[in-house]
Amino acid sequence: MPEAEAKVHVHDLGLLRGYGIFDFFPVIRGVPLFVEDYLERFENSARLMDLDLNFTKEELRGIILQLLKHNDTPNAYMRLLLTGGVSENGFSPQRPTLIIMQHDYEKYRTGTPKDGIKLIKEQYVRDIPEAKTTNYFHVLRLRKKLVEEGAADVLYHDGKLITESSRSNFFIFKKDGTLVTAKSNVLPGVTLKNLLEAAKEHFKVEVRDLLLEELAEAQEAFLCSTLKGVPPVLQIDNQRIGDGKPGKWGQELQKIFQNRSNRYIENQTLLMRD
Repeated sequence: MPEAEAKVHVHDLGLLRGYGIFDFFPVIRGVPLFVEDYLERFENSARLMDLDLNFTKEELRGIILQLLKHNDTPNAYMRLLLTGGVSENGFSPQRPTLIIMQHDYEKYRTGTPKDGIKLIKEQYVRDIPEAKTTNYFHVLRLRKKLVEEGAADVLYHDGKLITESSRSNFFIFKKDGTLVTAKSNVLPGVTLKNLLEAAKEHFKVEVRDLLLEELAEAQEAFLCSTLKGVPPVLQIDNQRIGDGKPGKWGQELQKIFQNRSNRYIENQTLLMRD
C-alpha cells in the first residue's frame, strides 16, 4: 500500500513498549545487496527477542522482490520491521506486526559521511547487542552533545573494552597493518562481515577483544555500516588517530569492498535473468 496510507495500531507493542527489531539494506541496480546475510540477521534478531517471524527467509526475499518490481526503482533502501504486535493488555505479545518499506536511495545517502569524522566515547552496552532492535534511546538523548562536540557519533565501551558505535561497527589498523575489530557485545554487521572476508586476502585480520588503550596504537580507524560505508575516524574525544588524516589502508579497503559488492551484484543479476 502507499506509505501515506500505512498505519500501526496505537496498542502495538512496538509503540507502547519499544518491543521490535528491524533490518536495513541497499538495493543496487535492482539487486538487494548481500540480502542472504541481512535476512539471516533479521531471523536471528527475532529469535533473540522471542518474536515470532512467521515467514521463511525465502518468503521474505520473495516479498522484497515483489515490492521492488511494483515500485520499479533500481536503487533504494529496504527496511524490515517486526514488532510484538497489538496487545490487549499492553504487555503480552500476540500476533507480530511485519512491515516492509522501500526508501528513496538518494535521500538516505544525503548526509552520510564521506570524509573523516570525530567520535566521542560513551560507556554503555546495549541490551542484547547481537540483536538489531528498534531501541536507540541512548544515542538519541545524546544528540545535542554530539552537535556541541562536532562529533558524528559515539563509540561505546564497557570501561575496558571497545564494542561498537550506535549504528555502526568499529575497527582500527594497528601500526603493523593488522586490522582489529571487537568480538563481544556487538551487532554482527553485514557490511563488516563482507569487508573482513575480502580484506583477509590483503591484511592480517583479528576479531577479538579490543582494549580502550589500543586506540593510542591505532594508525587508522573506521566506522563500518550499511548506510555509512567505511568512513575514516580521525579523532576520538581529543585524541587524534594517526596523523589526523585519511590513510592509505582506508582507501584500499574502499576499493576492496566496492569490488566485492560489484561482483555480488553482477552474479545476482545473471541469476535473476536465468
